Formats: sequence, C-alpha cells, structure tokens
Amino acid sequence: MLEALNVACGWGSFYNASASELHAWDKKGTAGKPENIDIYCKAIGEQQVCVEISISSRISAKVNKERVSLSELRTYVPALCFLPGDMNIINGTPSTRRVFIDKLCTMLSIPYAKRLSDYKRLIRHRIKLLRAGKSPNITSDLISSIGSWIWSVRSSVIKMLNEHLPIEGSANLSPFPLKLKLKPGGAAENDEDEPRITKSELFKRLEFYSEKELKAKIPFAGPHRDDVLISVSGIKEKYSSELSPASVLSRGQKKRAVVSLFLSSGRILQLRLKRKPIFLLDEIFSELDEEARHVVATSLYETGWQIFASCAENNLLNWRGNVYNLSDGVVV
Repeated sequence: MLEALNVACGWGSFYNASASELHAWDKKGTAGKPENIDIYCKAIGEQQVCVEISISSRISAKVNKERVSLSELRTYVPALCFLPGDMNIINGTPSTRRVFIDKLCTMLSIPYAKRLSDYKRLIRHRIKLLRAGKSPNITSDLISSIGSWIWSVRSSVIKMLNEHLPIEGSANLSPFPLKLKLKPGGAAENDEDEPRITKSELFKRLEFYSEKELKAKIPFAGPHRDDVLISVSGIKEKYSSELSPASVLSRGQKKRAVVSLFLSSGRILQLRLKRKPIFLLDEIFSELDEEARHVVATSLYETGWQIFASCAENNLLNWRGNVYNLSDGVVV
C-alpha cells in the first residue's frame, strides 16, 4: 500500500526497483512479463487532483487526464516517505544524505531532477574519458555550470531546514538541536562555514584535482561527492560543543532526530508549495520506548497532515487515527 502511494505521488518504487519489477497482489503476469498495473488516486485538499498511473516497462502518469512527468507530479501531491533504511541519514554514507536532500530539492524545484540527471550523465562521460586515458577537460565547463547550480539549490534547501528545525517544533523530537551544513564535493576538511558554490569555484576544483583524477580514473570534485554534515549542539555540559549525532545519540534518539528532519521538510513543502504534504511511514515506532512513541505520535498528529503508517506490532495506544489489519494484500 505504501509503495503504491509512493508511486502515485511520483516517486516510483522503493529501493530503486525497476518498473518491471513491481507486482500487484492479484496479477502474476505471463511468460516472465508482469501484467500492466494501474493505480488511481484522488487527492482532495488545497486542490482536487486525480492521478492515474500506468506501470508496464515504465511508469507513466496523468493528472486530471493530462500527461505529466514524474517530476511535475511530485509538486501536485507532495509526499515524504520514511523507510527503515532512512536511519542511515544520521550515521550512514554521504550518498544517503544526498538522496534525502535531493528529494526535497526535486519537489521544490521542477528543473532539479532533470539537471541532476544531466549532471550524472556528464560524470559518467568524464569517467569514461579518464579510464581511456584521455583528458576530461572537455566536460569541465558543463560540469561546472550544472554542478554549481545544483550546489546553490542544495545550499538554499539546507538553509531552510536549519531555519525550520528549531522554530517549527520538530526539534522537540531530538534531545539536542540539529544543525546541517553542506560540504561540497572536493572541499577540504577545514573549508569555511559558507562554502563557495560558484561556477568558477567548481572549475578551479576540477583543475586542482586533474592529475589525481587521471591516476585514480574517477572525478573528485562536484555535487556527486557532496556530503551533508549533521551535528547536534548539546544543552548539557558534556555535549557543549557540536558533535556528530552518531556519537552522542542512542538508536531511538537517532530515529527521532530523523523524524524531525522529515517534519521540517514537510513544513518547507507546505510553505513553498502551498500544499500540505502526505507522509508515508514504515515501521516508524520500532526501536522506540513508550515515551518516545508518544512524542513521535504527538508530533505527527499535530502537523494536521495525512499520514499512512505501517507496522508489525499491535502496540498502537498513542495512534489517534484509524487502524487496519492487512494480510496478503487484503484488509481483514
């Protein structure tokens, strides 16, 4: 159910599965090919939107009978999805944090998805040139142009998150205030608090790493190497300095911190798109004690947003919405 809603909101399948790998409960397909899957969704809120999704070898979408791209669909029905793997936003690899930021950027700026795709294609071309022992300079100008634009969007979104984390009440989920900072790919460890994100700066970094790239056969500078540094500012003496959440928070506290990031993202979407977002949550209450469950459930309820959550437990005393039991795709 959550995955179907995720598709209907323009995000596709979970875990990067291809469209051909998606299956309906009652359709098995023939000759190794899945049957076509159709999803119909009517969203009623700030605007009535009818979404039609058709899935075969690819995903196509219509809004109010008009064909739209998935990037456009995401602005009609903004949705944020929390999966268990999103816990890695706190202590996982930089790529996990980039995905989190990129999803928010995509909903706030329709051209973002296309330009990010163009940038990744340029990086793949640069890698081919490096592996062939050829100079990659032919790609430097375009990479600098598109890459600096991506930097600027990511930087502005991170700034908005930092503004909303404390003032929207989401910070109450985390025992310590969170702070985010963009570390551009190719930046030194001691780079300034406000990194330079201009086209000329990225071009300089590409030139600086040119010899190293030729030896390693991989590009070292650009948004594909970005990281979003997350720190906590403690209110207790032993946490008086900014530290990594991975070193000072328990696993349950890390989950609450990630939820606060998602809620702040939702506040930004509501402010910028003038639409309340939809939340899709999988196993949101696992690994939380009773007090933490109450804090999370209350924070979610107070948003006033529509929330779909799934869990494998019956302990839902703090949940104020409807509860359904499902077995093999059927409500029982």
